Amino acid sequence: MDEKLMQRKYVQMQLLKNQLNGLIDEKKMINERVEELMVTLNALQNLEYMKSGNEIWSTLGSSVFVMSDVKDTENVLVGVGAGVVIKDTRENAIKIVESKLNEINRFDQEIVAEINKHTEQINRVEMELYKMQEEERNQVK
Repeated sequence: MDEKLMQRKYVQMQLLKNQLNGLIDEKKMINERVEELMVTLNALQNLEYMKSGNEIWSTLGSSVFVMSDVKDTENVLVGVGAGVVIKDTRENAIKIVESKLNEINRFDQEIVAEINKHTEQINRVEMELYKMQEEERNQVK
């Protein structure tokens, strides 16, 4: 049995597993981002039912909130990327968040496809290694 071939297969499998773990980490980050965007979308949609003067908890960032009065339910500040924030209508902000959700969902599908591809490759290499080990055991007998 070719020991070097078995070693190469083993290294290949380890590399694939490391790549798979990286993809799984990316998937987790995507899931967190989707959850964050869904909360934002829900808050924007519920803002329609708020009245001027209502009190809400507003985020200061880093999971810190302050009680504040709602003065305007039709206009919001929206981050559009690269640290740029613009004043826009609630309806447009909803469209922007929905667009971000659609984009991240497409990326999520690509990551899932890559995870599946890597899993199949790992299974194939593991099976090849198993067969090689079985052949080696049979030759020793």
